[in-house]
Amino acid sequence: MASQWIFLEPTVSVPKLKSTSLDKPFAPGQSITFVSTSFDPIADTTVNLDSAGFYFTKDGDVLLSISIRRHQNLIIFNSRQGGTWGHEKLIDLQGVFPGPRAITHVTANATKYNIAFNNSSNIHTFTKVIQGDPTGVLHFESNSKPVFSDPVITAVIEN
Repeated sequence: MASQWIFLEPTVSVPKLKSTSLDKPFAPGQSITFVSTSFDPIADTTVNLDSAGFYFTKDGDVLLSISIRRHQNLIIFNSRQGGTWGHEKLIDLQGVFPGPRAITHVTANATKYNIAFNNSSNIHTFTKVIQGDPTGVLHFESNSKPVFSDPVITAVIEN
């Protein structure tokens, strides 16, 4: 039986970061959906790195990073272990969020994450580099002109 719970991300002490601890690890078969009621595609030229997105974390590592980089017109998937970033997987940002909303849907399986945007049937995969299941989710904005709405609504779906 599938269950669903929705939460808004509480603000943590670091500016422009919103973090949520999951009730239990994000395990294979589960999905997380992020819904932003707005999406601003215009790059913020006042910062060096115009980036926003989501980190799936465990014990200080980032098991999956989904980074929207408007100034590069890219979405970047990556992981970071012990402070060192891995190899980036790049996809074109153009046309991914065609409407006023931005929806990011992530499903975990044993060896990879499946990522879809705005309910598209086009599924992007990111192979798990760091083993284990994320225990936290972090939404970040490193710009002065936000990409996403505040708050971003997050739903965890257990299958």
